[in-house]
Amino acid sequence: MSKDAVLARIDTTEILAQLAAAKAGVHRSHQGVANAEANVAVREAELKLSDDVELKRAAELTRTNYGHPSGTGPSHGTERHLTGQSG
Repeated sequence: MSKDAVLARIDTTEILAQLAAAKAGVHRSHQGVANAEANVAVREAELKLSDDVELKRAAELTRTNYGHPSGTGPSHGTERHLTGQSG
Protein backbone atom coordinates (compact mmCIF):
# COMPACT_ATOMS: atom_id res chain seq x y z
CA MET A 1 0.00 0.00 0.00
CA SER A 2 1.38 3.38 -0.95
CA LYS A 3 1.49 6.52 1.14
CA ASP A 4 -1.32 8.30 -0.78
CA ALA A 5 -3.55 5.27 -1.25
CA VAL A 6 -7.28 5.56 -0.45
CA LEU A 7 -8.08 3.38 2.54
CA ALA A 8 -11.83 3.86 2.60
CA ARG A 9 -14.57 5.94 1.07
CA ILE A 10 -17.22 7.43 3.32
CA ASP A 11 -20.59 8.64 2.10
CA THR A 12 -21.13 11.88 4.03
CA THR A 13 -24.66 12.44 2.76
CA GLU A 14 -26.31 10.99 5.86
CA ILE A 15 -23.92 12.74 8.24
CA LEU A 16 -24.50 16.09 6.50
CA ALA A 17 -28.27 15.54 6.67
CA GLN A 18 -28.00 14.84 10.41
CA LEU A 19 -25.91 17.99 10.84
CA ALA A 20 -28.51 20.05 8.98
CA ALA A 21 -31.28 18.56 11.12
CA ALA A 22 -29.33 19.34 14.30
CA LYS A 23 -28.77 22.93 13.15
CA ALA A 24 -32.49 23.26 12.42
CA GLY A 25 -33.24 21.94 15.92
CA VAL A 26 -30.93 24.52 17.43
CA HIS A 27 -32.63 27.23 15.39
CA ARG A 28 -36.07 26.06 16.59
CA SER A 29 -34.81 26.07 20.18
CA HIS A 30 -33.55 29.63 19.81
CA GLN A 31 -36.93 30.66 18.39
CA GLY A 32 -38.65 28.96 21.33
CA VAL A 33 -36.49 30.88 23.78
CA ALA A 34 -37.20 34.15 21.95
CA ASN A 35 -40.94 33.40 22.02
CA ALA A 36 -40.80 32.59 25.73
CA GLU A 37 -38.90 35.81 26.44
CA ALA A 38 -41.47 37.77 24.45
CA ASN A 39 -44.29 36.12 26.41
CA VAL A 40 -42.58 37.00 29.68
CA ALA A 41 -42.25 40.63 28.52
CA VAL A 42 -45.95 40.70 27.63
CA ARG A 43 -46.96 39.23 31.01
CA GLU A 44 -44.69 41.67 32.85
CA ALA A 45 -46.27 44.57 30.95
CA GLU A 46 -49.74 43.24 31.76
CA LEU A 47 -48.78 42.92 35.43
CA LYS A 48 -47.44 46.49 35.53
CA LEU A 49 -50.58 47.77 33.85
CA SER A 50 -52.72 45.81 36.30
CA ASP A 51 -50.73 47.19 39.23
CA ASP A 52 -51.05 50.72 37.86
CA VAL A 53 -54.81 50.33 37.38
CA GLU A 54 -55.16 48.83 40.86
CA LEU A 55 -53.14 51.66 42.38
CA LYS A 56 -55.20 54.26 40.51
CA ARG A 57 -58.42 52.58 41.64
CA ALA A 58 -57.26 52.47 45.26
CA ALA A 59 -56.29 56.13 45.11
CA GLU A 60 -59.68 57.00 43.61
CA LEU A 61 -61.52 55.00 46.29
CA THR A 62 -59.48 56.70 49.01
CA ARG A 63 -60.09 60.12 47.46
CA THR A 64 -63.85 59.52 47.27
CA ASN A 65 -64.09 57.93 50.73
CA TYR A 66 -64.51 54.43 49.26
CA GLY A 67 -67.38 55.52 47.07
CA HIS A 68 -69.54 56.64 50.02
CA PRO A 69 -70.89 60.12 50.58
CA SER A 70 -68.67 62.25 52.79
CA GLY A 71 -68.56 61.06 56.39
CA THR A 72 -70.21 57.68 55.79
CA GLY A 73 -67.18 55.63 54.77
CA PRO A 74 -66.52 52.10 55.95
CA SER A 75 -65.33 53.19 59.38
CA HIS A 76 -68.55 55.09 60.11
CA GLY A 77 -72.08 53.92 59.30
CA THR A 78 -71.15 50.29 58.73
CA GLU A 79 -70.51 49.39 62.39
CA ARG A 80 -73.67 51.13 63.54
CA HIS A 81 -75.69 49.28 60.96
CA LEU A 82 -74.20 45.93 61.92
CA THR A 83 -74.55 46.45 65.68
CA GLY A 84 -77.86 48.26 65.57
CA GLN A 85 -76.41 51.15 67.51
CA SER A 86 -76.45 54.73 66.41
CA GLY A 87 -73.67 56.83 67.12
